[in-house]
Amino acid sequence: MTRVESLRAELAALHAKGLAGDIPRRKLDGMVAEKTVTLTRAAVVSRLEDGESIVAEHHAALGHLHLAESVLREPDEEAISLFLTDRRLVRVRALLSSGRPVTLSDKDGAVFDEVPLEAIEGLVVRRQVRWGEAAAGVVIAAVALLFKTWLLVTGTLLLVLGVLGVLHAVLLPTRWIEILVPAPLASEPWRILAARKKSARALRKALRARLRRR
Repeated sequence: MTRVESLRAELAALHAKGLAGDIPRRKLDGMVAEKTVTLTRAAVVSRLEDGESIVAEHHAALGHLHLAESVLREPDEEAISLFLTDRRLVRVRALLSSGRPVTLSDKDGAVFDEVPLEAIEGLVVRRQVRWGEAAAGVVIAAVALLFKTWLLVTGTLLLVLGVLGVLHAVLLPTRWIEILVPAPLASEPWRILAARKKSARALRKALRARLRRR
């Protein structure tokens, strides 16, 4: 059994224990997240060439809410992992669902793609106002003002919450790093998401250092 197959079996066992209620939910989530990262890393290592090693890595997740599904079911997430080696940048994408264990196979819609370091043209910081959060803040504040005679103290709290939501959306926009890759090599944009995370900053620094050496 390969390392990847062994980790898949361990994740399947964790999933079964979670369904049986043998592991507390919070503890289970942490164990699954850690094991998923380990599986992803092992899958990438198995694809590397002799002498090639991972220099930096970063993991992020995007939520996918399907309105047609039951509101009681947790939304799926798309896990996006980036691995920088001394020769290329590897991206792994897979759909994570609470209804099945992670396998990093066709069952998860897993996609492995890569770009040689020499093909990367640069990095650009992108920002976008959190319009959804801002709209929610405006709605909350509007409700507080419209019904302030009925809500009393609660209305004031809602107004403050709405204003703070708008300020947070505008003053702290979503931030990511765009990796400039020629169109033939990029079917979808290459991005370093959750750019404020320590691992994202480390990946960006390592990638910039290697681009300067060319």
